Amino acid sequence: AVGEGMTTRDRGGGGAVGPPPSAWRTYGLPIVTSGASVSCATACTNPLDVVKVRMQVLHPTTPSDGAIAGAATTTTPTPGGSASGTGRVGMRAAFANVVTREGPLALWKGIGPSLVRASCYGGLRLGLYQPVVSAVESSRSSNDGVVDDDAAAAAAA
Repeated sequence: AVGEGMTTRDRGGGGAVGPPPSAWRTYGLPIVTSGASVSCATACTNPLDVVKVRMQVLHPTTPSDGAIAGAATTTTPTPGGSASGTGRVGMRAAFANVVTREGPLALWKGIGPSLVRASCYGGLRLGLYQPVVSAVESSRSSNDGVVDDDAAAAAAA
């Protein structure tokens, strides 16, 4: 029959409460969806991360210039407002440097490890937030405001 096996809650009525949601629905689905959303954000922002790292490690002098890489050099002003020898390069210049020297796909270098980290860390961090909050709240309500050690440890993690 239609609606067979459905609880009153599934049909939208009041009254009896159905069985608790499955572990997949409570824990798995939020972790997967959170991991997917954080991975999408990581894929979109990876070019900025690549340019940021290049700005951090970019040094305008090269060993072919007779200077030792990483050695202190004299600072002379350059047209972009940065000084050679300081290693400071603007965001636009670093972006253009990556694209012209390595091609546009270089902006997504390192995307694999970034996505693995984002899906694992972001998925667990965001996906487990609500279940942990719910566990702490139910523990508080069942213990008259006293939180047991397990729930406090889970919330602190």
